[in-house]
Amino acid sequence: MFALTISIICLTFFSLVYKMTARKGYDALTVATVQYVTALVFVSAATLVLKPAPLNLRAIGLGVCGGTTMFVAIGMFFYVVRHGYLSVSWAIINLSVIVPVLASVAFWHEAPNVWQLAGLVFVVVAILGFAQVKGLSQVIAHPKGLVYLIVSFICSGIGVTTAKALHEWQLGGYLMTYLLSLYVSCAFLAVLYQAYRRVVPQRAAMPYGIFMGTMNACGYAAMVIALSQLPALIAFPVRGSVNLVLTSIISVVVWREQLGRRGWVGLGFAVLAIWLLNVTNGLG
Repeated sequence: MFALTISIICLTFFSLVYKMTARKGYDALTVATVQYVTALVFVSAATLVLKPAPLNLRAIGLGVCGGTTMFVAIGMFFYVVRHGYLSVSWAIINLSVIVPVLASVAFWHEAPNVWQLAGLVFVVVAILGFAQVKGLSQVIAHPKGLVYLIVSFICSGIGVTTAKALHEWQLGGYLMTYLLSLYVSCAFLAVLYQAYRRVVPQRAAMPYGIFMGTMNACGYAAMVIALSQLPALIAFPVRGSVNLVLTSIISVVVWREQLGRRGWVGLGFAVLAIWLLNVTNGLG
C-alpha cells in the first residue's frame, strides 16, 4: 500500500496545483508543456542514477502509446475546460478509471467479488456527484465539446492501462524504459504543439508546471509499482476516490469552495467506496 499512498499524495498535489492554475487563468498549454518537459528531465535523471535494464521494444511501445494517449487526453480536456466545464470534465476524466478496470477483467481475468463490485459502483456514483447537472447538459448539447470529452475519456483510460500491461506482460524490470518513452512522447508532442500554435510560454505559469511535472513523474511511477502489488480492481478506484475526497476537502477549507448537496453526497459515496475496496479486501 506504500506505493499506492505515494501515488495518491502526488496526484492530490498535482490536482490542487492544477486547480490553482485554472483559478489564476494561466495558459493551459504552457502548464502542460512545462510539466511534461519537467517530468522527462526528472525521469531521465533517475534513469542515469538507477542504470536500469537494457531497452525493450515492447516496453518502449507501451510507453509511446501511454504518452501519446496521455497528451491527447490532456489536450481534449483543456479544450472542454476552456469553455467553462471544469467540474463535469474533471469528473468524466476521473471516470476513465473504468477503462483499465474493464481491461483487467476482460484480458487479465481479474474477478471482482461482490464487495468490489459495490465499491466500483459507488466510485462511479461519487465521481458523478461532483459533476454539475447543468454543466453536463451543456456539454452534451455542444457536439464538438462532447466528442472531445469522449476522446479524452478513452485516451486517459488507455494511457493508464499501459501501466497495467507492463506488469501483465512481465516487463516490470523495464519500468524506467517505459517511463522514459512515455515522457519523451508527451514532451515531444507538447513542444511540437506549442510551436505549431506559436504560443509564447507564460513565465508566471512555469513554476506551477515544474511542480506538476515532478508530481506527475513521481505519482505515475509509484502507481506503476503499486500495480505490481495490488489488483487493478483495487488500485485504480482507490486512487481516484481518495484523490476526490482529499482535493474536495482541501478546496473547501483553503478556497472556501461550495460542494453543494450533490458534492457532499458524492463525497460520502467516495468514502464508502474506499472502505469497500480496502477494508473488505483485507487491505485496511
